[in-house]
Amino acid sequence: MRTYLAVTGILFGLFAVMHFFIAWQHARAPVGSEWWGWPALIGVISAALTAWAFRLLRRAPAAP
Repeated sequence: MRTYLAVTGILFGLFAVMHFFIAWQHARAPVGSEWWGWPALIGVISAALTAWAFRLLRRAPAAP
């Protein structure tokens, strides 16, 4: 269970970083892309799931 939570937390963390980077790139675009908010929202949700996974990992009992 602990390995699953660690891998899930890492994957959601990478997903969050990727979406924040995409949102940042689109917000800086000179054309003025208006859809940068959706990747940012997905990044926030992914970051929340990352925090939740690592909180559960901290509370999970050690494997026997």
